[in-house]
Amino acid sequence: MNNLKETYQHLGITCKHELNISDFKTLANDLSQKLHLNIEMVYDSSSILFDKTISINGVTEKVFLRERISLLIPEIKYELVQEEFRFIIYEDFIELRIKIPIDYSHLLLLKNEDQLTKIELFKKIINQLKILGIDKLHIFVFGEFELGENKNYCWKNVIPAINKCNNHFEIII
Repeated sequence: MNNLKETYQHLGITCKHELNISDFKTLANDLSQKLHLNIEMVYDSSSILFDKTISINGVTEKVFLRERISLLIPEIKYELVQEEFRFIIYEDFIELRIKIPIDYSHLLLLKNEDQLTKIELFKKIINQLKILGIDKLHIFVFGEFELGENKNYCWKNVIPAINKCNNHFEIII
């Protein structure tokens, strides 16, 4: 029997970025201004630092920029959490996570039929990435991704691992 559990392929979506992530507040201000969002900064590194909201007049949508401290993957720096998706910001690339269940085959079908930008969620994601200066998304079957031993999560290591996946494609945005 060929049901969803047997055919579902968890996807990975990444892109290279050139954001200035050296300072949490600078990044929050930059993202707030460029994406026209109210951003609540959530600190993980210190219990004495209070969360701060960067607000833009006339904007009602609020998202969260969370500082990430990860012992498992120290290259993860921040997470921009929005209602339907999140950008996990590493030192030099972004991993995109979408809250709705969509698998690799369905995303590939939408891309091949030129339907991706007709879906509001993907239109919003692509628009935000364009604003951030990103011009290409890399999509792959997550289960095929192998970074390799003793390699850190940086773009120069991630992109060759993606290109080794049997199932991967790019979206030019």
